[in-house]
Amino acid sequence: MAGIDVAGEDEQSEDAGARQLHPRRDSTVITIAEVEQAAGQTAARIVEHIWWTGRDQVWQYERLVEIWRQWTLSRVCVDASGIGAGLAAFLEARFPDRVDRLVFTAPSKSELAYRMLAMINTGRLSVYTSDGSAEEREFWREIFACRYWLRANETMAWAVPESEGHDDFVTSLALTCRAAERMSPVAAGGLVRSVDDREGGW
Repeated sequence: MAGIDVAGEDEQSEDAGARQLHPRRDSTVITIAEVEQAAGQTAARIVEHIWWTGRDQVWQYERLVEIWRQWTLSRVCVDASGIGAGLAAFLEARFPDRVDRLVFTAPSKSELAYRMLAMINTGRLSVYTSDGSAEEREFWREIFACRYWLRANETMAWAVPESEGHDDFVTSLALTCRAAERMSPVAAGGLVRSVDDREGGW
């Protein structure tokens, strides 16, 4: 299963080039996890990050379909706010009953935070062994930079301060936790692996 935080197109450059030219630009991040049920609770292990910047929506949709087939994803939670709405709708049409479209609001973002923290604090969320990739470095940079604060009625707000970059990886992780806990026990009972998954290393 996976969580997808969606960003839009850059007409000048893509991926690493776009991030260098426009360091404040948002990125699309896909977090892929293996999920299992233990003692009636869902546990997720992050096995892959995919990071795109400046890619147009058609290109992203086509690549996401390929990724879906490669990893045989059984459940995906996707950012359906703003520019993500169209991509989320196309994915839902292509993979009915397996897409959870989430529009970000203060309450929904708070719910994501509490769910993610609950999985972390109970040892039900883990991440692959360090591989030295740019994705891994950015993931941990955002994790350590992310801040939260409480509002009325214990609603939790969270973000990476604008001066410190983005929260795309954190958001994708939170969406992954939501997808994991919304999977049925039957679907979550097996591990989802890539067709050409690496042996070991996680």
